[in-house]
Amino acid sequence: MRSRTPFFHTVAYTFVACAILMPCAVFCSDDTLSRKVDPILLASIKALRDGTVTNAMATRGLKSTLGRRLIAGTQDRIPITLDVAGLTDAVLREISATGATVFHSNAKWNSVSLHATIEEIDALVQLGPVRLIHLAQRPHTRQAGVSGNQADADQNADQARAATGVSGAGQKIGVVSNSCNQTSIGPGTLTGTVPNAILSGMKNQMSGDLPAQIQVIDLGPNDVVATDGSYADEGSAMMELIHDTAPNATLAFASAYSTQTVFADNLLKLGKAGCTITCDDVGYYEEPYFQDGPIAQAIATNYALGIPHFAATGNDYDNGIMGTFKPVNTANSTDSGITPPNGDDFHDWGIGGSTPGFLPVDILAGHTFTPVLQWNQPFQSYNLGAGASVDLNMYLFDAPSAAANVLASSEALQFGGAIPGGDPLEEFNGGNGYVNNSSSTQRVYLAINHFAGLRANTFFRIVITDRTGFSFPSGGAGAISIYGHPASEQCIGCAAIYSAEIESGIGYGADSTHIHVEAFSSLGGSGANGIPFFFDIKGNALSGAPQRRNKPDISSVDGCTTSFFRNEFHALLGGNNYPPLSNHYPSFFGTSAAAPNAAAVAALLRERAALSTPAQIKNALQTTARLSVLGVPVTPPDRIGAGLIDAYAAIQAMPFVVTHPSNKLVAENQSATFSVSATGAATLAYQWQKNGVNIPGQTNATLTIGGVATSDEGSNYRCVVTNASGTTVSTTAVLNVDQVPTITSAPFATPSLVKTGTPVNFTAAAAGAFGQAVTLTWSFGDGNNAVGASVSNTFSAAGTYTINLTATDPLGLTKSASLTVTAFDDQNGDGFPDLDPTADNSTYAGLVQRIQNLTPAALNVRTLAITLNFGKPTLNDSISLSGTIPIPTNFNPEGKHVVVLVGGVGREVILDKRGKSAIAPNGSFQLISNVHSTTAKYNFKISKATLQKFFAASQLTNRTIKNEPDTVRVTLFANGLMYDTIQPQTYSATQGKLGKTKE
Repeated sequence: MRSRTPFFHTVAYTFVACAILMPCAVFCSDDTLSRKVDPILLASIKALRDGTVTNAMATRGLKSTLGRRLIAGTQDRIPITLDVAGLTDAVLREISATGATVFHSNAKWNSVSLHATIEEIDALVQLGPVRLIHLAQRPHTRQAGVSGNQADADQNADQARAATGVSGAGQKIGVVSNSCNQTSIGPGTLTGTVPNAILSGMKNQMSGDLPAQIQVIDLGPNDVVATDGSYADEGSAMMELIHDTAPNATLAFASAYSTQTVFADNLLKLGKAGCTITCDDVGYYEEPYFQDGPIAQAIATNYALGIPHFAATGNDYDNGIMGTFKPVNTANSTDSGITPPNGDDFHDWGIGGSTPGFLPVDILAGHTFTPVLQWNQPFQSYNLGAGASVDLNMYLFDAPSAAANVLASSEALQFGGAIPGGDPLEEFNGGNGYVNNSSSTQRVYLAINHFAGLRANTFFRIVITDRTGFSFPSGGAGAISIYGHPASEQCIGCAAIYSAEIESGIGYGADSTHIHVEAFSSLGGSGANGIPFFFDIKGNALSGAPQRRNKPDISSVDGCTTSFFRNEFHALLGGNNYPPLSNHYPSFFGTSAAAPNAAAVAALLRERAALSTPAQIKNALQTTARLSVLGVPVTPPDRIGAGLIDAYAAIQAMPFVVTHPSNKLVAENQSATFSVSATGAATLAYQWQKNGVNIPGQTNATLTIGGVATSDEGSNYRCVVTNASGTTVSTTAVLNVDQVPTITSAPFATPSLVKTGTPVNFTAAAAGAFGQAVTLTWSFGDGNNAVGASVSNTFSAAGTYTINLTATDPLGLTKSASLTVTAFDDQNGDGFPDLDPTADNSTYAGLVQRIQNLTPAALNVRTLAITLNFGKPTLNDSISLSGTIPIPTNFNPEGKHVVVLVGGVGREVILDKRGKSAIAPNGSFQLISNVHSTTAKYNFKISKATLQKFFAASQLTNRTIKNEPDTVRVTLFANGLMYDTIQPQTYSATQGKLGKTKE
């Protein structure tokens, strides 16, 4: 609830307190003290200097007077904020040397926050780098487990979840408020150190009203509880509302206390912690009205990083006053400089029936009147500019006369010595305002005095920060009351509509024809009546100033139940006497509740379209916002912004990819096509990306890549789909460029040596790239083919065959492998291949060796002679071979099978009992042995034969050569054994005549 923290003055004031309330010219003189120091500090410092009070008395007296309006401080020190001319380590050392205790500093905004006694403040005044000294005033809040959140249905978030399945997953919402675990719900357990600490174990976490773990950036001070102890832990209440609508979003918390720069820094820390959305319900009455201060700048920084921020616009009704300064006496000097003021240079309120320079105000008994005045000059604090060149002061009189009693005044010095300086800010009693301590309504008169600088075109705003207890009997108020960071362009400012109004559709109170925004929801404006801004963040005048901002942006829901937070608060806001909600849980009222309810809806939208910018999120919420509920109009326009947000309508407006692109596998130089289909409001824009980078010109729903190259292998393609309401992205599709298959198991034949007519089994395995199935095709070399991983073939003719295997993938890429199979004839069934004397048998020896798995023994060759007659090549060649082989004792040669191979010449014989056998044609073989011998002589002869073609491999060819070294392989198979040798020879030949070898 964006509410002023209540405080009460004690009856007994110290001297210091009385001095603060007295308007005194000497305190506003143009000296170092008055130029630098908050007016409310002047009396205490003067009294200390004069020796009227001690340091301890002055400090205690001021703390007692200001009460809980000050932020947390130590018992004997006052919290203050310094504006310095360039923050460095040396400046911080100077400040610390005064004895003051620094608790926060920020070089960007030239700001230092510290605790100090009056004496230490006086010492700080003397430091050259210190330009301004302000009281560090307490901020104000703008106010699922066991308790539900009515906003979930009122904003149609329940429909959005049901229809699309969103739940806030993947989103992290940062909440900025006062505290989150100081009341009876806590304290929880804090694990780790901030900003990465984890809070767990609070009662509302254990009940399911909050997630089990919450990241803590900054818990803030321990004294944020208001006087009656009822306002603490608004942060926890805000997170409860969020958790009901976006149950799968993660949460992070940061305190907005204790200064504007702490608030701003914590917002930036939430962004760095990975928050995708942030929201707050805290404001500082001293935030600039006419330019963006530190908090607004932090929101803008996060905005540029894609983080939308939702802020409570405030609960200040229409308690605003706005106008251009007009002096009562227009003929008077433009620089009055009169102390005390005579009223000639008071602002003329222009109210009929009233004294021109005095605005009547009626204050109820016991109530406070706290106006905050700012005008269109740049701030000096927070590095926002040179400071004001116009000095206005503010007074409260007990009668419409400059000579009447001054009940309260604010005379901060700006433009001292005709030099720009100071902040264009005035407020009574350090923000405590004026209290009507009488027992009846008191009429007082508000006056603004022009003290220095050119008064022409001085535009001012006043926001009365008390919600009720006062009135303007003659008019004059009723202007814009939204101010500070909720008015920044990058912030989404949220107004509040009571949940019961929405659910009934008829409204409460006298008007049952409209659904009304909460009466307290701060007044905004739009168009030419928008909130005026005059300066940028460096104090430079904006082009065409004032630039107008439309606020609030949207309306959300308040009056929702939480597990613990505030039931009667709506009555404190001065709202209608609404009936209680049907359940027994407390109700959370105020724009403080509206902001987190809107942020939770944003989490649903962000999950739906994850790349949506803050501007798109805002557009989605505004363009789908409802201006009527159940046929009943929502009003008034200057308070509701675009209307009541509708999560379901907003999520339907956002782009959503229905069909995502699929992975593609293509061969090199082929084309690949990816496509998406999407839904969403208005016209959808498409942008294809390759490996996360936009592809120029590819802005259709379909992407075609022509002539794929091998360099495209593994590239990622996705489509970004955009409309005014959001940006989403398709899943990533991978482009694979096809590769040849892999033979994972080489082709294998069983057996690889086979008798003709016997089946041979073939097996192999292969895999296609990227898991493709492949086709295995076999070619057996005999004219037969087969397909499969396991096939067979029968060879009908003897020979050595090359078997070719081809693995083919679906795109036609192939990989080949081969093996050989030898088929042989064995007509006599002796296990030996049949020898063909007409063929070259140079490979026969190896074939038999493999078939019978023989280990050859050395063959003894005594003589080997080969004669080749090239002059008479027909039947004129001869071979003569002799040597010995081992034989067993009592060897019987009869019937023994013998094979003799000389080079490529082969003959096979069957021996008779004498060891002899004729060889057809023109040959003979004899094995000579006796009974007791273990060796036998062999003689092998072939004459009158044609043998030349069989010795080509041994180089015994038709040429002229003399005694050329050569070798001839000689093999003999006998008695089931193999004898083998490479026989050295010399070869002499005369081309066209004879060629002969000898050993």
